[in-house]
Amino acid sequence: LRGSLMAPDPGLLTRVCKASSPQTRAAGTRMISHWFDDVPGAIDMLARAVVDQHPRVRLEAVNALREVGTLEAFIVAMRAVDHPTDTFLAYSLRLTARELQKLWLPALQAGQDVFEGQAPRMTLAFSIASDRRALAPLVALIREGKVGNRTNACRIVATLGGQDEMTMVFSLAAKNSDVELLQVLADVSRSNKAMPTDTGALATMLQHDDEKVRLPAAELAGRWKSTANKQVLVERAGSAKTSATERLVAGRALLNMGQLEALQQIAEGGSEPAVRVSATAAWSEVHPTAAAKTAVSLLSKLTKGSDAEAIFISYYSRKDGPATLVKALSDAKLEADIAAAGIRIAQATGLDLTETITALTRAGSLQPVNVDLSKAERTALLSDAKKLGDFKRGAVLYSRPTLNCVSCHAVKGKGGQVGPELGNLATHMVPEGILESLLKPSKQMKQGYETVVIALENGKVLTGTLHRKTKSAVLLREASGKITSVPSDQIDTLDSSAVSIMPPGLTNSLRRDELLDLLHYLMHLK
Repeated sequence: LRGSLMAPDPGLLTRVCKASSPQTRAAGTRMISHWFDDVPGAIDMLARAVVDQHPRVRLEAVNALREVGTLEAFIVAMRAVDHPTDTFLAYSLRLTARELQKLWLPALQAGQDVFEGQAPRMTLAFSIASDRRALAPLVALIREGKVGNRTNACRIVATLGGQDEMTMVFSLAAKNSDVELLQVLADVSRSNKAMPTDTGALATMLQHDDEKVRLPAAELAGRWKSTANKQVLVERAGSAKTSATERLVAGRALLNMGQLEALQQIAEGGSEPAVRVSATAAWSEVHPTAAAKTAVSLLSKLTKGSDAEAIFISYYSRKDGPATLVKALSDAKLEADIAAAGIRIAQATGLDLTETITALTRAGSLQPVNVDLSKAERTALLSDAKKLGDFKRGAVLYSRPTLNCVSCHAVKGKGGQVGPELGNLATHMVPEGILESLLKPSKQMKQGYETVVIALENGKVLTGTLHRKTKSAVLLREASGKITSVPSDQIDTLDSSAVSIMPPGLTNSLRRDELLDLLHYLMHLK
């Protein structure tokens, strides 16, 4: 019917749109947009469809209203925001708000209630607004306390705004030491160089009892070059009583405000090893070559792998970091646990760090693990897993923190989203494939979960899976599950990697009976 010049009978179309089958209702809704001007009451029919109980019908209604392309159609389409959305419907709503921005934004500025008093609709529309004219009405709504989600609204204002908008958001954050707003400012300050007119309130927040307040405050102090707070940051970076996270953030802040010498003194001084590790890690993130001698010297004196993780992470986050570390390790001797920690973190980056792993294996005098099982060994392993493995014990192993499965994969909706959902793994993967994925994760990666490597212009490297792209940024889902927005104008290169974020050798710490239980569990997820 799409190519037909004649509209169907309105009564027939109405009956189709009221059918019991959601597929039929969706088809009828799709048809309305083709003959919108010829069907009496078409806007009312779409208004009913956009709040239909079935998401597919709501999706077709939003798509149809976007094609109609009037302000009234936009107002009706936004009603779908009030109901549950899936990935497709959320995308369609964002697309509708973007394409019809030229209609709803002027209407909003003229005082028209475009969002019918519903804050979630307004938040979604403003989240994609690229026109700075959107800021004035949104700022007014924030000041009047009329936004449903103040944090999201402030994020939009801070992202698009200049000094005045940053001043407003910072004043709101400072009023009650609002952790969420402080974190918004810390996130936004990575790409928006605008600063508040007065940053004096940072001094109070840096002395706050709650570390959750101090962390974003320290990050902002560095980004905004608040040298008046140098001394408190030096004290935090150099104190064993401060957490490792806060020491690292304080060290980065000192570097951002140009206080490299102060950080070097902590890294090379007589402080406790944990303090020196944090300072060296912060130093390595910016000047990996200059910090290499200090970093390797410190690594050679450590005995516990977890104590060294921050240094390895820093070197792997730089484009030139791994090669620099390999060179510095040429004559070094490390404790086996330190070298193993470095290898484990290298394998989890999604980067090809073969040379680094080789250097650490040699420095720690480690024996490489053999994952190349013979066909007979694999057959025996799978057979025993089926007969001797236990589902409940396997589920407990799957949740074991040292394996880290849960942080990347979800089962029945519980778990991370970095890797594929495993709730019905056994229905689409044979046991041989499951075993292969455990032993050699990079051999066959599921489409859509390939590792993405982003090299920034400042030399840093970010890895993860691609969440989505916008006109101005790439949203990357890191191995931790956190979604990071990377401004497009800061990206040097964006490539896919043949190396999975899931590291090989995850099961090396398991006894054979434990591996049988884990395999049994995965082989029976349906």
